[in-house]
Amino acid sequence: MLGLGFVFLMSPFLLWWWIHGDYERYVWIISGPYPYDNFGGGPFQLLMYLRLFFVGVVLTGVAVGLRVALSRIR
Repeated sequence: MLGLGFVFLMSPFLLWWWIHGDYERYVWIISGPYPYDNFGGGPFQLLMYLRLFFVGVVLTGVAVGLRVALSRIR
């Protein structure tokens, strides 16, 4: 779960790089179907990045909490 949390924490940065890394790819992405056509708008991207980051924080917190709780039981 810690690894999955780390992936979600990194996903906003990787997704931004994938969308904005090349102008031709950016135009190709925003001309695609939903949800890709909304990647050109700032509010949609910000909301998506915040959601992904929040899920990563929650998963990482749960993983660390479980690890601490299990270490107290032993």
